[in-house]
Amino acid sequence: MVRVKTYGADRDDFNFSWKKITGDFTMQTDIKFVGEGKNAHRKVGIMLRHSLEPNTPYADACVHGDGLTGLQYRRTIDNPTEQITSAAKMPKSIRLRRMGDTILMSTSMNGTDFDSTGSIILELGDEAYLGIFMGSHGENDFEEAIYSNLSII
Repeated sequence: MVRVKTYGADRDDFNFSWKKITGDFTMQTDIKFVGEGKNAHRKVGIMLRHSLEPNTPYADACVHGDGLTGLQYRRTIDNPTEQITSAAKMPKSIRLRRMGDTILMSTSMNGTDFDSTGSIILELGDEAYLGIFMGSHGENDFEEAIYSNLSII
């Protein structure tokens, strides 16, 4: 587990539990927040990062505390985060898939039938850091979530 701190116009601290991975994969998990939370933009999800540096290129499939769900990504070092928003609000399950340089996100409201959120082309190199993350969006705030049925293929 590593705590990543980024500073700038937007501050986003998060905890990231990861493993190094090479090649293509599919990772999915059921997620559920515990409690009301202090910030509507708290988030949980699956993340793929080029490195553990706070400004590195990455992609994540995430769900915010207010239900907003999306594929977030940073294309190059120090660039701002971009997002493709999902039609799903507070899905039961999220999935992140890498096929070469293509990153795809999908969601499921029932845990079995997945709908595509979108995809991006992102060059992260063959070896990257894949894992689960959570951010509170508050420097001293503590949030909880439950990850279950997690799989990496």
